Amino acid sequence: MLASQYLILAKEVKQNENGTISYNEVCQHFYVKKLPANGNFDLATVCGPGWNAGSYHLHIAMKVGNEEPLKIGFADINIVDEFHIFTAKINNIGIVINNTNILYLQVYKHTGEYIENDDTKNLLSGELIIERPFKVITSE
Repeated sequence: MLASQYLILAKEVKQNENGTISYNEVCQHFYVKKLPANGNFDLATVCGPGWNAGSYHLHIAMKVGNEEPLKIGFADINIVDEFHIFTAKINNIGIVINNTNILYLQVYKHTGEYIENDDTKNLLSGELIIERPFKVITSE
């Protein structure tokens, strides 16, 4: 994993007219009344520097315990050169949180051929570039 990577979870991530990215209500954890619960959020992750120029397909996955990662979103990006930094934003990600007190959000980078409708093979064939834990806090 690259040390310069980050992943931000927010209620809303948007690109402004001047090209900057803004975040509304950044989340450090999931707070729910009870489990199971639905979650809906936007996500942003930095791509580069240090990536070769070219097109990349990013998969966003959720992992709970020892289960296989579950694809919850994706983004296609283009890196101009190895010094380029790109913020990929993925909007309206919906998840179901079952009986857990922590879940992991992961970003996989794919440079090879993308295989349509084969999420497991696509996820596992990519390079895991970031994994971030999020606590699940219930009010009950």
